[in-house]
Amino acid sequence: MKNLIPAAAAALACLSLTGCMGYTLTPEKPAAMPRAEAAPLPLTAGVIVEGDAFGAKLASALDGARLFKEVRRGAATGVDVVLRGRFKAEFVQDPLQAPKIILCVFTGLWTGALMSETSHHLADGALMIAYPNGDAVKSYDQRVDVVAKSMVSMFAEQKTMAVGPPAAMENLVAKLVQDLIDDRAFLATLNPAGRRAAPRAAPEPVAAAEPAAVEPAAVEAVAAVEPAPAPAPAKPEPLTPAQESEIDEQLLP
Repeated sequence: MKNLIPAAAAALACLSLTGCMGYTLTPEKPAAMPRAEAAPLPLTAGVIVEGDAFGAKLASALDGARLFKEVRRGAATGVDVVLRGRFKAEFVQDPLQAPKIILCVFTGLWTGALMSETSHHLADGALMIAYPNGDAVKSYDQRVDVVAKSMVSMFAEQKTMAVGPPAAMENLVAKLVQDLIDDRAFLATLNPAGRRAAPRAAPEPVAAAEPAAVEPAAVEAVAAVEPAPAPAPAKPEPLTPAQESEIDEQLLP
């Protein structure tokens, strides 16, 4: 009996070190991506997404869903609609992880197999549908929280870190694609040809202003006014004998 306790402690410590008791993910990776049951829409979709991994996964899922006639990754011209996406991943570890690890160290690691830790792998995504000319049509937002549970073990956490983020991304892609499939009736009403930028119309010429009409009565009134006679030139006054004598003296040498 005395030997069983150390043996059990050693076995639990071994489990805690190796993490061989496994882990659980909720939700796990989707078994398959959604697929539209109806015929593809007669639209060519361009997919432009931030992030290579997410963009490739979304474009592949849309192509496999057969919702659109054709899916072109990275194309913004020469298509009927453009799907612009954004992706953000986040990891939230167990807030009590540090105290649990310290307890494991001081108890010889065997308590790690008796405790569990819970971490969260979050994925946020937004998808906007727009026409090639930039006019927005509709947007979709989704958030996925993959919960990973395991024993308190470094190796178990490494395993969940390897499978948690891909599971969150694939679940997010599946949700966004399913949103588009559920909105098929709305997408079928899109008319890319009618939303092309119309050419600007030339400005209409400005008509010259017509001269104002003059009333006949005003013309007659102006004609009736006679011009005033010019004043008669004034007659010069006759010179006095003294003035004539002075002028003669100035003229004679």
